[in-house]
Amino acid sequence: MGAAAVAGRLPASVGLEAVDEHTCVMVAGADTPHMLAHYIGLLDVDFDIIEPAELVDHVRKLADRYARAAR
Repeated sequence: MGAAAVAGRLPASVGLEAVDEHTCVMVAGADTPHMLAHYIGLLDVDFDIIEPAELVDHVRKLADRYARAAR
């Protein structure tokens, strides 16, 4: 999914930079990394976390929680 499609799901305050027609870099923040992990998940797109490392921990916790719930 490209930047234009993702942009339609985000508030104007979130920065998006197109990398190619299917990839973009999002610059966003939230009150906590936990909240940001939830917000990213709501986009319903595949993603990689570039930084911060603390966000990776929160995404892993959510992934584990969802995996347990789906058993």
